[in-house]
Amino acid sequence: MVGIPMAEFTTAEILSENQSSVLEVDNFTEEGISGYAFSLLMVAALLHGLWNLAARKVKGDGGVFLCSIIGSVFWLAPFAALLAPLPSKQNCIDAMPFVIATGLLHAVYIYLVGAMYAHAGGDVSMVYPIARGTGVTITAVMAGPLLQEAPTRAGWMGIATVVVGIWMISQKPSAGDTPGDSSPTNVDAHRLRSSSSSIPAQKITGYKVDEASAMEYEKTGNGNSIEEGMHTSPVPQHEDSGPSAVTLALLTGCCISSYSLCDKMGLHHMHPTQYILGMNVVNTLSYAPMALRTPNQRKECWAALQDKKKYIAVIGCGSSTSYLIVLYALSFTKASYVVAIREVSILFGALLGIIFLKEPLYSTKIVGGALVVGGLITIKILG
Repeated sequence: MVGIPMAEFTTAEILSENQSSVLEVDNFTEEGISGYAFSLLMVAALLHGLWNLAARKVKGDGGVFLCSIIGSVFWLAPFAALLAPLPSKQNCIDAMPFVIATGLLHAVYIYLVGAMYAHAGGDVSMVYPIARGTGVTITAVMAGPLLQEAPTRAGWMGIATVVVGIWMISQKPSAGDTPGDSSPTNVDAHRLRSSSSSIPAQKITGYKVDEASAMEYEKTGNGNSIEEGMHTSPVPQHEDSGPSAVTLALLTGCCISSYSLCDKMGLHHMHPTQYILGMNVVNTLSYAPMALRTPNQRKECWAALQDKKKYIAVIGCGSSTSYLIVLYALSFTKASYVVAIREVSILFGALLGIIFLKEPLYSTKIVGGALVVGGLITIKILG
């Protein structure tokens, strides 16, 4: 479980006969964040960046996402049973509204992530920072009135620096900003336009394009090869219709902030392993109707089980383990700091997108990455 010392939570800490169950950990500090929590969040950030890379590789495949959520329920169940005592009836009643709310919010979040990465403009190194940065901003603003967790001045400075860095990473390059060597390996419609201007735009707009067919077109000039390589998908490559990739990323960020604040309050009543298990059950029941509503989507889900097992494993294990670590950190750390620090995953996500998906590296991404790191250091040392 990536070194989460769940055994530290004893029955006495979690359950009390005379009062409601409130998760208390000795290293909670009113000011700043402990090195222990900071280290855990770095691990969570790396795992989060990895599963988002896998999500982009499968173009937001709804079948992969659904199978991942279902798999995480079975994977988490033994840990929820073994690592924590059964909650009292009252604790279950108190926690249930938060479990249901966060499960519904996560279902919407996964749907938006799928749409975001299926979008033709959904580069990980652009939309991922926008989504995460929006979550940081809203959480920092709302944590005070909702949770009475106002960051220190240095904490606000660090959060603001992280947000500015995220904004820089997401910016489109200027005309004179030349990317490094990043020839495309994952061929999308918008990349085909930039790499081969001779391909008719109307033949590729709105479709995923098979890489082999695209390379064949470049070699032979056979226009039919592009059409033969096209395949329609239940998750279309949006080009000119529907919400933009940036709009989807902003909506995703609103979901991130909402479920983060909800979870901070819900963890006062239930152990993190049990909380995340309940959340994923609600998530599965809520997301399944969206992922299986058409015959094509049902076929996609079956195909995912047969052909995309490694992506299911990476997304399922990566997302659930990452968020379990976050929930554990939330139980003894300010929500605004947790959400801000875990966003180092933006750097991991951008770097992974550049390395494995051959997304271009621009100076704005470099400067933005430096600002994110600077903001994290400010929160850790001065916050």
